[in-house]
Amino acid sequence: FTGTTKSNIVEVQTYKIILESLFKKEILIDVLENVSLKTFETKAMQYIVTYLWQQLLPYYFLQSLLYIIAVFCFTFGHFCELFEPTSVWYSMYKYFLFAAGLFIIIFVIVECRHLLRRGLKKHFKSGWNRYEVLTYISALSSVATKVMYPMPHQEILDASALILLWIGIFNKIRGFDQFSVLITTFTQILYDIRYFMIMLSVLICAFAMAFKLLVRGKGLFDNFIAFESVYNLMFGLTELEFFVEYDDNAISIAARVFVAFFLFLVVIVMFNMLIAIMADSFDNVQENLKIQSFRAKARVCADLLIDFSKSHGLFKQQYLHICTVKDDAGENAIMSNQSQWEGRLKAVKREIKEVEKRLEKRISGLDKKMSGLDKKISGLDKKMSDKISGLESKIDQLLERMIKK
Repeated sequence: FTGTTKSNIVEVQTYKIILESLFKKEILIDVLENVSLKTFETKAMQYIVTYLWQQLLPYYFLQSLLYIIAVFCFTFGHFCELFEPTSVWYSMYKYFLFAAGLFIIIFVIVECRHLLRRGLKKHFKSGWNRYEVLTYISALSSVATKVMYPMPHQEILDASALILLWIGIFNKIRGFDQFSVLITTFTQILYDIRYFMIMLSVLICAFAMAFKLLVRGKGLFDNFIAFESVYNLMFGLTELEFFVEYDDNAISIAARVFVAFFLFLVVIVMFNMLIAIMADSFDNVQENLKIQSFRAKARVCADLLIDFSKSHGLFKQQYLHICTVKDDAGENAIMSNQSQWEGRLKAVKREIKEVEKRLEKRISGLDKKMSGLDKKISGLDKKMSDKISGLESKIDQLLERMIKK
């Protein structure tokens, strides 16, 4: 089919996707949450996710907006409480905290409904769901204790809840194209360095106890301060003069040797290993930039679909009709809505493929020219053989005449 827009001619193609067996609530949610990354490379899956995202975007935007308002009320309420009790701002802090508590209760109700409909095991399989439960519990505890019965060291709970709430914004905006790949990269890096953090903790514990034994738990290595001192040693914040000025010369030398060995293992080896792991995680996500974006949208759609009843019109769709431009590059650009920022490996692979195509075209052209030359040479061979055979026949005739004479 060819459509015309003024003087421009655009060639398009249509698709028809059968949704009857897929668009059942349990099946659809399970597919969106659990299918492999390879599945999102298919056009059918990309069109389905795009359709669902367009239908669910208003609900997702409203949910994100309510969460941001709750974070603002919680933050501003604690900020107003810092003023003098006689000021106007101080008198307003309870109202903001009450508003934040109401918004958080709404999210708690939604979370409980998800928990009942999805089941305990499936719900807590997602790290974001576990994080949300922790955030809501800490935020509600902070509001309740702050307003009704402040605890000793209440500030610790308030500050912790504030950090969790702000980081929770990542979960509410991870479906948008501008943030989906960045947040996926962030979470992938945290996931990939989990074993690295265990190794680093082992080294810190080992050297903390070693230094504690050397100096008999004095000064910088008294009680649990030893772990803090070794951690600060990685960043050069621990004073090395403590080891130099120690009374026992042999212990001082041993301590300095341990410091040098620790800095070599952690600062040179472990930190470079960390940089390599993070770079590899970044490349793994960026290599599949468009696919990761579809996957993030699919998981957000799965979370939103839980709130819909089975009789909702969205689950009654039987077919999905798509009309798009025929050019693959243009179609991908429309589908992904991505900028030119792509992974280095993918860009290199694309360039290699383009070079291969150009080389194949040149080689095919050379092959055609060579085949043409072969035809010309074979034609010349035939002509030469015909001429030689003609000359030979003429020579034979002359010889026969001479013999007869």
